[in-house]
Amino acid sequence: MIFAHPPIVVYNGSSVCVCFRKGKKTVSLALDDSCGSREVLSRGTIDLFVEGERDPVTPVVFSDLAHEEDTECKFLVVPATVENFMRAMRWAHYDFDGWAKDAERYLGIERANRPQ
Repeated sequence: MIFAHPPIVVYNGSSVCVCFRKGKKTVSLALDDSCGSREVLSRGTIDLFVEGERDPVTPVVFSDLAHEEDTECKFLVVPATVENFMRAMRWAHYDFDGWAKDAERYLGIERANRPQ
């Protein structure tokens, strides 16, 4: 299912959030106009959610983007790029509950220099 929340338009900018849901997983794509400084909604972030989980699982799937000293990161800002969006959608379509075992291979995560 694909859905969007109503756009938010305020005096200093606007934003919109589009969600792509598959089963219990949701990929959220949030776009804004950087407080009105851009003509289009082109600054974006991606978040990943699992139904029943309190916090987003974005830091788990995109752990390679976290700062190396932040090994217990609960929140992570993931830029909305085509590559990151494709990776998020692959995660959403990966139905195996133990996906973390194969995440590095399946999602293309490089962890050679990351702490375990």
